[in-house]
Amino acid sequence: MARYLCISATLLTGRYHGHEWPPAPSRLLKALVCGAMTGGYRRHWMGAEAALRWLECQPPPVIVAVPAEATSKYRLAVPNNDLDVAAKEWSKGKPYDAAKLKTMKTVAPRALAGGPHLHYLWPVDADTPEEHVRTLARCLHTLGWGVDMAYADASLVDEQIARGLAGERYLPSQEGTPLQIPIEGFLDDVLETHRRFCSRQQAKGVNPDTRPSVYGLQPYRREGDTARPCLVFSLRTCEGTSSFAVDYGRSMVVAAWMRHACAEAFRRESAPPDWIDSYVLGHHPQGAGNAPRLSILPLPSIGDAHSDGRVRRVALAAPMGGAREPLDSLELTLRSALITGDDQRAVCRLGRIENKKVVLPFYFRRARHWRSVTPVILHGFNTQRGKLSLAKTERLLMQAFGEAGFPSNAIESIAFQPAPYWPGTEAALQIRVPEHLARWPRCHVAVEFREEIDGPVVAGIGRHYGLGLFASEG
Repeated sequence: MARYLCISATLLTGRYHGHEWPPAPSRLLKALVCGAMTGGYRRHWMGAEAALRWLECQPPPVIVAVPAEATSKYRLAVPNNDLDVAAKEWSKGKPYDAAKLKTMKTVAPRALAGGPHLHYLWPVDADTPEEHVRTLARCLHTLGWGVDMAYADASLVDEQIARGLAGERYLPSQEGTPLQIPIEGFLDDVLETHRRFCSRQQAKGVNPDTRPSVYGLQPYRREGDTARPCLVFSLRTCEGTSSFAVDYGRSMVVAAWMRHACAEAFRRESAPPDWIDSYVLGHHPQGAGNAPRLSILPLPSIGDAHSDGRVRRVALAAPMGGAREPLDSLELTLRSALITGDDQRAVCRLGRIENKKVVLPFYFRRARHWRSVTPVILHGFNTQRGKLSLAKTERLLMQAFGEAGFPSNAIESIAFQPAPYWPGTEAALQIRVPEHLARWPRCHVAVEFREEIDGPVVAGIGRHYGLGLFASEG
């Protein structure tokens, strides 16, 4: 019977302030490092370090977490860590009130019931440093923000006990919410980050480079959830030597290139023509408008104040609950393939995603709050007597989400506007759309679901080629 090393954590206040749920394995290890390096716990460091180095080399753990309920949000004014501005003024002999260096921070805690609230399960063998891990777990004092006081313990459990742990099971998978996981070198990077943090203030200014950078990303999905299989490519120049980018307003052009490439790839594999017409091209027979269809999603570059919104990546998403086999076939046939435009000339080459830490998590994480990157196109006019009707717009948006697989009872709130939500993107009317959709109204949308859902989130009548694509900050 399989055995597991289980680290169980309990949050004393029944609240968790971290942005992701469940807390990522890397967050747990960083909290364990913090605990073992605090006060009298330092005497355990030798054994704790051995346990940490063992943990960072293990495969991603199974996570069992109690359900987390979102509570009311509020905002705080906090220091924005920009004291070098004040220091420059002080060095010139000028007065400067450091209290002015404030920024607004949104606080969105989750409420947890019962306890222990979290269990992390690693398969074990005879070489497991159980006692060292147990000592390390007992050093934990916070998990999440500094206000999230916690304690933990470690034990060996068998399969039956592991299955009986209270909570929802989150499993490593091919699709799902990307969570940071430790990899070899993770501990050294965390310790080096701490050293940089302690020496960040120097005579020449403040060094802001105090974040860990050595970690992996592992998709997790909740057991029982129906994951949407996805495949992501990067766009490269025809020579394959550098990144290839397309302006945000021409996202639909990328979708058209990829639709043609996918159809040709399946034809070379001798797939049935009727299936290609329906699954890839969307040419459904009469009365089969809801037949399963491949979604081609150009992914504009977002997530930073200086993002330009240009398309450097494209995702292929199977229907919700659909099979992954067609994507596996495309991964083999389109890897390094040249992509042609309308004139049949090669315009770019498909490549592997080298860095999954940027851009992709915004589209594929698990979250409740989502905002459109490309506008949602409504299948109906939202005016009444020549004026915009809020009621009709909301009804059409609910219809759009319902047709995309998100029923109205799953939505907590919804808002819309013509202006973009993400830096680098453009107003709803500025993006290029296919001619047959140009007459329909479109808008940018912010939606809050009652429970966290996995990306990608797309809605509206252009959702199969990247219109109505949403992203989340977590």
